[in-house]
Amino acid sequence: PTEHMHTLKLAVLDPPPGDQLPWELIRSEIATRMLTWPAFSRKVVRVPGDLNHPVWVEVAEPDMAYHLRRARIPSPGGSREMDQVVGRLAGWPLDRAHPLWQVWMLEGRADGRIAVLVKVHHCVADGMAANALLASILSTEPGAGPTPDAGSDTGKSDSRDGEAGAVPGRGEHEPGSRELLVGATRDLVFDTIKLPSALWGLRGSLGRRKAATAELEAMASEAEAAPGRPPEAELPPRPLLDTPQTSFNRSITAARAVSTSVLPLEPMLDVRRALGATLNDVLLTLAGGALARVLHEGGEEPDRSLTASVPVSSDPPPRPGEPPRLTGNKVSNLFVSLHTELEDPLERLAAVHRSVLGAKRLHDATGSDLMEVMLGYTPPKPYAWAMQRYSGLD
Repeated sequence: PTEHMHTLKLAVLDPPPGDQLPWELIRSEIATRMLTWPAFSRKVVRVPGDLNHPVWVEVAEPDMAYHLRRARIPSPGGSREMDQVVGRLAGWPLDRAHPLWQVWMLEGRADGRIAVLVKVHHCVADGMAANALLASILSTEPGAGPTPDAGSDTGKSDSRDGEAGAVPGRGEHEPGSRELLVGATRDLVFDTIKLPSALWGLRGSLGRRKAATAELEAMASEAEAAPGRPPEAELPPRPLLDTPQTSFNRSITAARAVSTSVLPLEPMLDVRRALGATLNDVLLTLAGGALARVLHEGGEEPDRSLTASVPVSSDPPPRPGEPPRLTGNKVSNLFVSLHTELEDPLERLAAVHRSVLGAKRLHDATGSDLMEVMLGYTPPKPYAWAMQRYSGLD
């Protein structure tokens, strides 16, 4: 109830010359383009007794009055007021009785621009897929909507990557309890048959991870023996075990607060080029410095560095001419030390770069799909219970 699991995409657009676009035209265009892909006309249905994972079911007529909404930005209509509206909308969960997405048009900006907020649940699409989807439905001319291609969702039944089992064909009946139980039982039988292969893959992943960990530990030992020569990469922090207790990592409520800021890109690119880091390294260093300052101003001095969980795409590199993926989840994460114990930003950037390299080595050795496969074999009720206990920790 406190982790809604939807993602937000916010675009602030220049209006066309003359009058602003009429709402009904915007509503019609968005409805036509979003429903081009089946993923946006499906809702989630739970299997009776949570015997297996939920399934997708096609909705005959998605309720556009629910999916396409308007909200007013209060006066004076600046970015601060817009952020307050976005925060309020972020705190509202998506209704499971509908397909799990909404588009909000935020009106009333003082500069006359149009703000469009898209809410998409993570089970529909991860960040990479949602960005590709939104790019594909945008155009500069009315009626220039997209056509589904090989990158669109065609109704797969694999629940392991966010594509839960589906009853294909828009407008078909919603399956009853008997049909859902039969399908869940069939999937459980197939999963049991594939379990030995999954366990063999787990054994290999853990072995590769152990070898990568030993390599990073050897680098650390060599660096200790030669002061002044830091290792190429360092062992990343362990989640929970190496995380300091601060006011940031405690149980939260369902409410959300959003605040946006604009950073000039070119100076960050200059730092990246000058120091041989990546843009993500620079951004993590900036975030770590800002978080450390907030804690210090609040009288908190953590005894260890803050740890960041950094989402990464686990998609394989696209082949030439291959269309982008528009639905599903291919996402993993890295645990990275922000090295907030270092005051000098250049030293902190170099240390963050080493932590990211080490986290990538462990991630690549383990394999990006390990967690995906293991969660596929986790019964829904125990998993939900464990996540609820975890989210309530202080």
